[in-house]
This record gives sequence, C-alpha cells and structure tokens, in this order.
Amino acid sequence: MEEKKNPLPKISVIVAAYNEEKYILACLNSILDQSFKDFEIIVVNDKSTDKTSEKVKALSEKNEKIFLLEQDTNGGRANALNRGIKKARGKYIAFLDADDLMEEKRLEEQYMFLKDNPKISLVYSNFIQFGNEIDNKFIEAIKFTRDPYKIMRKSFEENLPDTTTPSQILDENKFIPGGSIMMKKSLFEKGIKLDKNLRNSEDYDLWLQIIGKGYKIAKLPIIAFRYRRHKNQKSKNPEKMKLAASHILKKFREGKYFQ
Repeated sequence: MEEKKNPLPKISVIVAAYNEEKYILACLNSILDQSFKDFEIIVVNDKSTDKTSEKVKALSEKNEKIFLLEQDTNGGRANALNRGIKKARGKYIAFLDADDLMEEKRLEEQYMFLKDNPKISLVYSNFIQFGNEIDNKFIEAIKFTRDPYKIMRKSFEENLPDTTTPSQILDENKFIPGGSIMMKKSLFEKGIKLDKNLRNSEDYDLWLQIIGKGYKIAKLPIIAFRYRRHKNQKSKNPEKMKLAASHILKKFREGKYFQ
C-alpha cells in the first residue's frame, strides 16, 4: 500500500475487488460521498485481469483517502479482506463489495451508534437490492429476539444436514448482510479473521466466530447499502454455497465457533 501521510482515520472501509472495472468507480464514489468524512478506503485488488487496478489507481491519485493493495495471486475475497484489515488504521472496520453502493449516511449513523454503545462490537443494518430487473427491493436483515449466541447454537445443534445452505441455518433469507456491517478493529487483533478456505459465505463464518466468542452485536434499522444483482455474482452459485455450508458445518462440529 502506498504511503500517504494522513492522520489516523476513525473508520477503515475495506473493498475487495476482482474484475469489477464496470462498477468499481461507482462503488468508491458512493463511499467518498458519505456525510461522515473521517475514513480511509482500502481497495484490495484480487489479481483482476481487467482494468480494475488502473481505475482505482487513477482515482487514488486524486484522493488521499484511497489506498490500493495488489494481490500476487487470486486468493479469494476472504483472503483479500484479511490483508486489507491488517493495513487498516481505523478504530472501526466496514466492508463494501466492489459492485455495491453505500448509502450516504451509513458511516455516520453506524459510527455514532457504536460510539454511544461501547459494549457493542458489531452493528449491522438493512439494504436494498437493485439490478437484473429488480427495482429497489428492500431487504430486512435478521432481528434477533433473543441472545444471538443461544439462537445460532441451537439452530446448528438441532437440524443441520450437510446439504443445508448457510442462509437456511437461521431462516430463509434472514441473515446479517456482509455489506452492512461496521465493527471494532480490536476483534481482529484478538485473533478473529475471515476463513481463507471459503470462497462463498465467508461473512457468515465471520459472524459465527464473533457471536460464538461472546461479543455483542446489534441491528441498527437503517438502509446501509445498495446490493447490485448481476449474472457474475459468486454469492448465487449453488455449488459454491453447498461447499461453503459443508465447511462451516464441519467447523461447528469441531467446536470452532461456540465456546
């Protein structure tokens, strides 16, 4: 990451990018347009074969908030995010995928929530889907009515065959959206990290680690980002979802999540 003599930001936004030349500038500009300005953007280019790197580099030369990291090999989103987190200087970490858009007040509202609620380590929110003939569909993230630790542990223990997909572990289409979260960087300094062996559902694995270790999470009922639907998304690949579910279930059975 090129060195820029900026003061330490309050928030580091990590963007993992692979072949997103079509969308990356819109993504970054949506972050730059935030009402809250005390942040840095770390883009990790996961060995793209298109012009993603060139576009980010050109924008970073015009804006000191943007840093570009280049991966030597295509190691996947989890590996890219882990590298970005290591370089992050903010007290709080936020994620946004390179084809999505951030809502204008997202950083401000989530930052103030975490600042006012110091016992909460992670906050998440709702989002909107658009694209692929979907016209601004509101998606509500799960709202836990009881302790997330007890709910998720019970869900695993009671009913999970190997064919279950991660989203079904709780309830169909009810989950913590990866692009909506903001969390304390200190979580990663205590040993939590994304599983580089996962090429799908890596966010789900991360939430299980955080909840399983007893850290407190909360939902802030705002719209955090706009999720772009298009044909190349790995999150909709059923085979990759099945492999990820098997890996996550194996980790659960080995006692990797809940203490």
